[in-house]
Amino acid sequence: MTDLSQSAVRRSLQFGPPTVSNTRDDGAKLRMSNARVDTSREFPPTALESNQLRIPRLVMRLLEGWKAEANSVQIYETLRSIVLPEHRNQEAFLYSLPVEFDTLQPHRFPVVDSIGHRLINCARHANKLGALRQQLGSPRDGDTIERAILTLLVADALGDDDLLRRQTDLLVNSLRAGTDRASVELVALQAVTIGRQSRHRDAVADLLQRAATVIAAMNRNEPVANSSARAIVLAAARAQFEAGRRENGVKLLGEYRKLKVKGRFGVWPSGIEIGQTQIVGHELFARGLDAEAREILGRESAEEFERRYQTTSLPQNAGASEPEPVSPASAVKIQPAADIKDRASVAGQIWVCQWDSETEESKLLFTLPTFQAATAAAVAPDGNSIAIVAALPGQAVTSDTEIYVATMDGRSIRSLGKGTLPSWSPGGGRLAYSRFSPARGVWIMRADGTNRQLIDESGWGAAWSPDGRMIAYADTSTATGDIRVFDLAEDTFRSPLNAALSKLGLSHPQQFAWSSDSTQLAFTASRKQGGADEAATLLSLKAYGKARLTTLLSEIRQPASGVAWQRHSEAIVFASATPQTKYEQLHMLVAEGETAATVPGQFPGRRNLGASWMPDGKTLIYISRPVKP
Repeated sequence: MTDLSQSAVRRSLQFGPPTVSNTRDDGAKLRMSNARVDTSREFPPTALESNQLRIPRLVMRLLEGWKAEANSVQIYETLRSIVLPEHRNQEAFLYSLPVEFDTLQPHRFPVVDSIGHRLINCARHANKLGALRQQLGSPRDGDTIERAILTLLVADALGDDDLLRRQTDLLVNSLRAGTDRASVELVALQAVTIGRQSRHRDAVADLLQRAATVIAAMNRNEPVANSSARAIVLAAARAQFEAGRRENGVKLLGEYRKLKVKGRFGVWPSGIEIGQTQIVGHELFARGLDAEAREILGRESAEEFERRYQTTSLPQNAGASEPEPVSPASAVKIQPAADIKDRASVAGQIWVCQWDSETEESKLLFTLPTFQAATAAAVAPDGNSIAIVAALPGQAVTSDTEIYVATMDGRSIRSLGKGTLPSWSPGGGRLAYSRFSPARGVWIMRADGTNRQLIDESGWGAAWSPDGRMIAYADTSTATGDIRVFDLAEDTFRSPLNAALSKLGLSHPQQFAWSSDSTQLAFTASRKQGGADEAATLLSLKAYGKARLTTLLSEIRQPASGVAWQRHSEAIVFASATPQTKYEQLHMLVAEGETAATVPGQFPGRRNLGASWMPDGKTLIYISRPVKP
């Protein structure tokens, strides 16, 4: 059956995708004559267009079956014949899945997937990247956009910087005035995909800058509903900052604020410009570009936003705390790895470790020789320091823990006072955390430990969203618990599940972790079986629009802790004890419904927990404690 399906796919697509006659304008609309308002609608897709959309979905479903029956070389050859059909050997067809920009978060890029991407992954496993590179040949000015993108992705996968640079220049030159919107979006999506791996920052910045320039010009000439313009221009601005091109980034943020989007009835939807102003203000003030913010936003708006940025819309009933007593510095010690002769000499101490997802190896960063316990960690957004929850000898591991901030080199550490489960704001200026006293609940403080403010006395285990807008935590005011989200921009609280957890037999949500695009929230919950909490469940919740709950891992026989969602990925890491070891080990879940696998390369024979990803999305920081008899 596998051979038959592969043969059928190759034969049906040997001449490329079905040809769609371009008999109508790309911007053609259905219109009602003599209407007082704009009632235009897009034409429904033709039968051929619908078939084009079905191809990638069908092939990807078949691919799952092929993986179980065919070898990687056979699958590679099938996908190659689809993407690079023999009868159209100068072209390439990526067969991308339809991309939809979220109307509630129009500045965010959706995840892109295509048969072309699957081909590259398969070529990597089959050791065929070199052969694929050879078939594509050298970049040519006459290459189609999709062939140029495929070559770019192959160059990225091979680490061929010279080819990637040449292909980037070719794509930049191809995006000129008159390029259709779909091609601009396709190039921008691929650039963002490469940028998510923190590679080739200059190339990503070049591609996105040109795509932003072209799409912004389209937007000025003819704004459209649900446009990708905001996502592309904002991504381009951020890419310029990451590449060290501050002036370009500021210019693009100014362009972003001026973007308009056409509404259903020909008017600008209310609130869009306000939302863009908030994003621009956050991007500039977070980078310390106060003067640029005043120039783009205007003095009055900039000063108002600066006040909001510094106080970040805390609830009006939140109370500031008194200065926090901390453990004396003489009682707190830290030992960097450079000062340690061998790991055996510090085997009885608590370690802070780094795991590389590419090499699958761990290394020791520093130890905490004076602490009796450490339970959680959170890497700061700049990657230079880490917040650690720890207790000194004589302190209760629950109520007396303090939050410490240590530098990654292990040279300094300081206490911020009592607290647990810290979560950094995206700018790194503040932390959300939980504490038992003087008032139990979710709190916020500045990164230096000052200006502590109570958010919700019924809350516990806060997680700050990457976009800085939301703080999610457990609502403990009921017997089974619920999830509550505090929206800092709107200064409102909401319960997205509306007590639905208990109806599903779940209770006590905890261990929250946001996806990098701030649209989903992973967490664990207890599942009652036979009247007792016997298993933990890992779930994800769509945080915007209509709530949608997805079970990622149906049963974890030992309690899970330290959930960490990898940046720009579906992979989630958590710590859980296993029946074999009886103590915590790190596990990774790559996709919904799969079995979680033990993270390879973590230090063996130790309790490994408290995982937190570095900003690059490749490196994991975790706590490793000795196993006590």
